[in-house]
Amino acid sequence: MKKILITVLLLSVFVVVSCGGSDTGDSGNTGDTGDTGDTGDTGDTGDTGDTGDTGDTGDTGDTGDTGDTVDTGDTGDTGNTGDTGDTGDTGDTGNTGNTGDTGDTGDPESKHCVRSCSVPNDCVFEPSNAITDADNWECKTGICHYKGCNNDAECESVYGVTGKTYRCNKDGAYGYPECTPVCSTPQDCSLYPPEWEHNTAYDSDNYECKSGLCYYKGCNNDAECTATHQAEGYGCREFDFGEKKLKICVALCSTPSDCVVAGSNYTADHYKCENSQCVLKECADDLWCSNLFGNDYVCR
Repeated sequence: MKKILITVLLLSVFVVVSCGGSDTGDSGNTGDTGDTGDTGDTGDTGDTGDTGDTGDTGDTGDTGDTGDTVDTGDTGDTGNTGDTGDTGDTGDTGNTGNTGDTGDTGDPESKHCVRSCSVPNDCVFEPSNAITDADNWECKTGICHYKGCNNDAECESVYGVTGKTYRCNKDGAYGYPECTPVCSTPQDCSLYPPEWEHNTAYDSDNYECKSGLCYYKGCNNDAECTATHQAEGYGCREFDFGEKKLKICVALCSTPSDCVVAGSNYTADHYKCENSQCVLKECADDLWCSNLFGNDYVCR
């Protein structure tokens, strides 16, 4: 009975705790990542997914909102979301839901499919909310960039239903301002009450209470990721978000075929399996991206 209650709580919390969005990058399957997703208020598969941060579904992106080039965020854990690998996926306030394609954890300077734009409104995915609408994006050099939350009111609008007080934390774990709960101790940041903590990637030892706001430190080891997803085949690996690096839970691989998600636009040819970790290959050109995701995607 306790295991069932934990699972229900994980699924319930995941839906409301992920926050923030992502630079519209090209992946999003596992990047934790973590944290489910920090930016999405509707994580796709609860705490069983990866980071992030995140797919081509707007406010679902970390582990949280997810990379905008994926069918689904990592939350997981989290998919790479383009220039800075933003995935909310793995949102720092909750489990990162599985967001489809495995996110790129390689060089953030390599080329990936990103969404093109003329104005910020071109970057918005529907349905949007207070932290994923047009004023949370900027169109810079013709490419969509997620700016994060703008103020506390936006965070309260999205996460007020949780019963916790959320603030727009300018020192976000993923390199952009994100909504995080207020805290006195790290226990205030945990997804679980003390008696229910069970060595997952979102217990009190994965958070820091900095200046009265929760800050996600990342997963600590592979065992936490196995417990979080209640399955073998997940590991704790460093993900480069451009501005910051963070350890999140990701799906592991033996061959590129292990990285493919049913229904995804990506095939085994789009992946490399490096150090047991799925990594997206660089895009070849704009046509390569438009064939995968549509005419508004380019290779940058």
